[in-house]
Amino acid sequence: MKDANDERIDAHPEVRQLLEDLRAGDYTHLVAYDDTRLARDQFYWEIKHAAIVGDAAITFVEELPHDELTFRVQRAVESDVKRREIEKSQAALAARKERGDDQGRPPFGLRYDDDGRRWVPERESNEFATALRIIQLCEKGESWRSIAEKVSVPRSAVRSVYDRR
Repeated sequence: MKDANDERIDAHPEVRQLLEDLRAGDYTHLVAYDDTRLARDQFYWEIKHAAIVGDAAITFVEELPHDELTFRVQRAVESDVKRREIEKSQAALAARKERGDDQGRPPFGLRYDDDGRRWVPERESNEFATALRIIQLCEKGESWRSIAEKVSVPRSAVRSVYDRR
């Protein structure tokens, strides 16, 4: 039996490699002929973020419909496809919630574990070290503003990190 995580788009090594390449700036453009493939499992935002970090533009290319009937049929099909994608996404989110998996984008300094189920410290990144520094400074009694200036993150991020320590 297939695990629900196997169906997540980011469970595929090729997709994880694409994200790494996008973040590294290996691409100037990401071109898709079907935007629903990028939007699966609410994963579009992860791809968009990777593209922004790597300074790549996302472009959707499709042929223009030649007449009104073709246009209406395309829209009806797209609506049906999108409805099914939403249902699949909702089912995947419900399964994750039932298993007790973490949801959404990992907070500052964290990443998903190798199974894609739990947030774990991103020890290789500067963010995790910054998060630890934020906690230390907060516990010394420094103000949110002072800490934000020292570690070069928004004041809201400082408070968020400390609140979920």
